[in-house]
Amino acid sequence: SVAAMEGHSRAAQDSVQPKVSTGIIDRLWIPTTHPFLAERPIEKAPTTFQPAFDQGFSYKDEVVEAKTHPDPRIQLLLNKGGAVTDGLDVNWSHYTKCAVRSEESSRANLQERDMKAIEEHPYTYPRALEMAARSEGYTFLVKCLCELQYLVQMAKSSLTDTVLDTCRLFVQFQSQTGGEADVYQALNTFVSNATIWQEWCDFVDQARDPSLEEVNATATLIEHLEVVWKRYVVFERALCGVDPVGIFSRLNERYVPRCRLPRVETLLRDIFYRRILARPDLKDADMWKDERIRDMRSYFPELQKL
Repeated sequence: SVAAMEGHSRAAQDSVQPKVSTGIIDRLWIPTTHPFLAERPIEKAPTTFQPAFDQGFSYKDEVVEAKTHPDPRIQLLLNKGGAVTDGLDVNWSHYTKCAVRSEESSRANLQERDMKAIEEHPYTYPRALEMAARSEGYTFLVKCLCELQYLVQMAKSSLTDTVLDTCRLFVQFQSQTGGEADVYQALNTFVSNATIWQEWCDFVDQARDPSLEEVNATATLIEHLEVVWKRYVVFERALCGVDPVGIFSRLNERYVPRCRLPRVETLLRDIFYRRILARPDLKDADMWKDERIRDMRSYFPELQKL
């Protein structure tokens, strides 16, 4: 019969195939209906950002505006008028433009503030704004030169080491990039028009009191020259000192010898002598023998001939 034939064929197959226990089969075969491996329909990503918590969010149709966000970049974007759409797909081009405009605006405001500070500084000098308008680096340099005059005159002190290093690095960078001529021009403009020269000249003139006797007038003149000399030493050390290195000392290494220009200290010394010491009443040789101004005489070759 048919049933007998099917039973005989099954018995033959069982005799050929190896016997495997039910436990091994359960471990080797995983049904497709397993809850972790079952095929599931692909779900489309939601087009609306739906946070799991509601903290300051207001919901709309396709755009969700957030008042606060844990990511500071997104928060800055939201403050600028941006929006969070499609999950966390942020309009970064808008954010970049906002950040660039914000940075440019901040730099422009800082530049404007520094230019105003230079214009209103008590020790500003002619063409200072013209020099400062070249770049942000020149703005900082001119501002420091104005402040240097103030510190030298009021406190007999120089700029801080950090500020001096910053100015020195700017001059070094200009020297390495071919801007040495512009830096030397800025130095020459500053040294030729510095306000501090006229104040020292007026201070020395105050010692010439006609009512004083000749001996007292000479003693007063020596005291005034001593005060001016101490301030000049601090002023020159900041501009072209050796230890520590001055702001413009870098120019003496290659640019000045190559162009045959006066060294920085020579430029300062010549202007100081012409503005302060080149006067007939300061040609008294006996006056320069005083110990308080002996170093001053040895520094200027014109005074050594007296």
